[in-house]
Amino acid sequence: MIQNSEILQVEDLCAGQLVELKFSQTNLISREISTQVSKNHSNLVLCPLLGDPQINGGLGYSFGQPGTDPQPWKSLATHLLKKGIGWFLPTLITDSISNLERAFGQLESIRQEDQFLKTVCPGYHLEGPWISPEDGYRGAHQKSFVITPKWEDFESLQSSSGGNIRLVTIAPEIPGGISMIRRLVAAGVRVSLGHSQASSEQIRQAVDAGATLSTHLGNGIAKTISRHENPLWPQLAHPGLIPSIIPDGHHLPLDFVQTVIASKGLSKVIVTADSSPIAGLPSGIYPLWNTEVVMTPEGRVTIPGSGLLAGSGVFTDDCLRWMIDKGGMKLESALPLCGHQAAKALDITTINMETSKSFVLLKRNTKLSWDVKRVVFAKKVFWDNWEV
Repeated sequence: MIQNSEILQVEDLCAGQLVELKFSQTNLISREISTQVSKNHSNLVLCPLLGDPQINGGLGYSFGQPGTDPQPWKSLATHLLKKGIGWFLPTLITDSISNLERAFGQLESIRQEDQFLKTVCPGYHLEGPWISPEDGYRGAHQKSFVITPKWEDFESLQSSSGGNIRLVTIAPEIPGGISMIRRLVAAGVRVSLGHSQASSEQIRQAVDAGATLSTHLGNGIAKTISRHENPLWPQLAHPGLIPSIIPDGHHLPLDFVQTVIASKGLSKVIVTADSSPIAGLPSGIYPLWNTEVVMTPEGRVTIPGSGLLAGSGVFTDDCLRWMIDKGGMKLESALPLCGHQAAKALDITTINMETSKSFVLLKRNTKLSWDVKRVVFAKKVFWDNWEV
């Protein structure tokens, strides 16, 4: 806790330079570039806040069934910000159009009344209901709600969201899929391919229509596929698609993660936690999405008896740690995958991305590769976990 004032010299990891930070009890007063080590030098590192384009909920709160009480959403957003996650897209998955309308309407009503939520949640991600109805490719999405796209359905959902659906995941091979992609892109919405068994030609058509991303590549796909004719290779090969991946230790093996990065390059990969509404809760059995899911002690979220994963049990910072601890990446290389590149791909700009105003301070030489000691948000000391 800062008593009166405090001056810290830290390393700005991304800029590769020393900066001197002056704090009052509650605010960042100034930030100046340092040319040499000073008496205020610390073992802290300054890093940008993380971001995630796909968070289904957490701590028992589901964006698909938000209700009208703002507190669970604010509690989740606060929990994430303390972990260094400064922005995310609340994600709604396949459901009836009427249920999705209701959920978007409830969320937007809450969001418009709360500046903090407006800042940390710059829009929404709609994953489905325009996906493959086939087992395996559909994943944990309920088949009864999978439908073919109609533009009037999207218009209704977008109206309920206040015009803030920024990202839509769709399977391009379904009837009307390509034309829907074209209309979404024309309306300023980013389109991602996912839960799809599209052919190479259908994927090329989708990119020609304006699709630019792939949702959690390597997941949302059948366990048994043709070794050559499958949706993975053309999405890896196409230079126009930026894939997201879920490196939580359960969704993907290390060699697949390394293959995606080697194929696309570090600047063309996005990390998402795809956090389940039960992420962050203790192990156990929980009701979710009209069924029951199991959270194992290791953080794996599954639908019993199906072998299907139902989102992840962790958040974006845990995925970053996995990339470093298991993937062997350096922090400065892994960081852009965990927010910056997603924001760039989605054209998201908020105050939480400006490291002159919002950042985390990490402590060096600890057992944790992402050991957050202080969070500064819009020039205010949001959270402090390090006694100077």
